[in-house]
Amino acid sequence: MDKMGITISHKPGKIFAKRSVKTIHGKAGSREMVTVMACANASGTAIPPHFIIPGQTRRALQGYGIENLPRESQLKEAKFSVSESGWTKDGIPRLWFEHTFLPNIGNERPELLIFEEDGSHNNVEFIEIARANNIVVTELPSHTSNWTQLLDRSFLSP
Repeated sequence: MDKMGITISHKPGKIFAKRSVKTIHGKAGSREMVTVMACANASGTAIPPHFIIPGQTRRALQGYGIENLPRESQLKEAKFSVSESGWTKDGIPRLWFEHTFLPNIGNERPELLIFEEDGSHNNVEFIEIARANNIVVTELPSHTSNWTQLLDRSFLSP
């Protein structure tokens, strides 16, 4: 499992780069972002994403047109939460785990869940729910996920 912040308004000024450069980074005009929590297994199968939208109540979701998604949209199965900053906070990873991860992984146990070290999903309730469901939780060392987190090198790569 990994998460990625997506800046809502990215309007950098002029950028100069060599023609051969594949990825160009620009300074975002705003810090307002949506966070996407994604999870996939070694065979490449992914479970529906979980989006964390900036706002104080679920009413903030109305501006994103989620209720008007076409029936065939892949986002129909996605889950949505809100936080003031649009970043993860305590409780959201637990919601993701209970309402997205567990219903989508099947019944075979034990399962291994690998994610980067983060205080928002490194709490007693999260670990207790994982143990009760025979899920082995492994945290990657902090500040190493750009090398060790496989989703950073595949689904969530630039």
